[in-house]
Amino acid sequence: MGRINRVVFPVLLSVIVGVGCASPRGKTSRATDESELEELMLELDSKEEYDQFDAATEIREIGPAAKVAVPKLVGFLKANASERLVIASLRAIENIGEGGRDVDEQLIRYLEYESHGGISFYHYAQDAFKAVNTPASIRASVLIAGFEDCNTTHQQNRCYYLAKLGPAAKGIVPKVLPLLNKPGTISDGAVISLLAAIGPEARQAIPDLLYLTESKLYRRDALYALKAVGKPRMQDLSLILFHLKSRQEVTRVATIQVLSSLDKDAKKVMSTFIKLLDDPSPKVREEAVRAIGNIGPDAKSVLPKFNEMKKSAGFPVLKAIEASTRQINGTSKGKRSVA
Repeated sequence: MGRINRVVFPVLLSVIVGVGCASPRGKTSRATDESELEELMLELDSKEEYDQFDAATEIREIGPAAKVAVPKLVGFLKANASERLVIASLRAIENIGEGGRDVDEQLIRYLEYESHGGISFYHYAQDAFKAVNTPASIRASVLIAGFEDCNTTHQQNRCYYLAKLGPAAKGIVPKVLPLLNKPGTISDGAVISLLAAIGPEARQAIPDLLYLTESKLYRRDALYALKAVGKPRMQDLSLILFHLKSRQEVTRVATIQVLSSLDKDAKKVMSTFIKLLDDPSPKVREEAVRAIGNIGPDAKSVLPKFNEMKKSAGFPVLKAIEASTRQINGTSKGKRSVA
């Protein structure tokens, strides 16, 4: 009778008072006490699957206060329990919200396992994965582990979840770069979005991103990612300079902007910028002028070339020359941000 009272009375009260109710997938919680939790924990240890299921269902209703039950619920997932017990466990974990390495490992397993006895657990696992409070660094390490062994669909899904973790996902960069522009693997778009989300910790991807600016399909995303990643590594300089030979104007412009972001180190490639002042593209010439201006007083030797260019320069290039001249002479208010 005690079990019936414990289950029925809170439900009746919630209907009468109008609290504690939620949709099947909604978050719920209700009051509990130590004795009830102890009894539920004993039922989770029962040899009867019905008692385990009943306890998991009640634990879900309790919510965060029942976080002590999470290890046992995870145990059911590890043991490939019955369909309904796995679903009850996933929904209880979702409502409790307590994460961790063991929790994430099992949730990812069910996200990628998808079918167990003919039933898909994907959406239950996905809801729980989004709800639990696993630290970003731990979640990233779990998602990165075994990445190479996943099929293309699962790799793409992992990229999606890793992108939500930002810089914490930096360990995935060496694993995804070889997949860019490689037929039969995850889409370049998924990788580009991931690199942009990681930001400066993905600087080693700059040469690959420059290559992708030649693609009409991914150009816009690649340019956005280049801005997010920021200043390149000096060790990648030769790979970056190679893209100045591209036939695509947008790629040459993007390469100049990347090189210009080197700040003081940009003067090491000033001779390259000077050569680009004679590029057939006005946009490339304009960007080269601005890059030289960003170098500052160390670029004074280029001023005679600027004066020569004024004679035939169009308005955008002329405006860039005037602004860069002020920067070089130290009369400008500041460096132009990369557009």
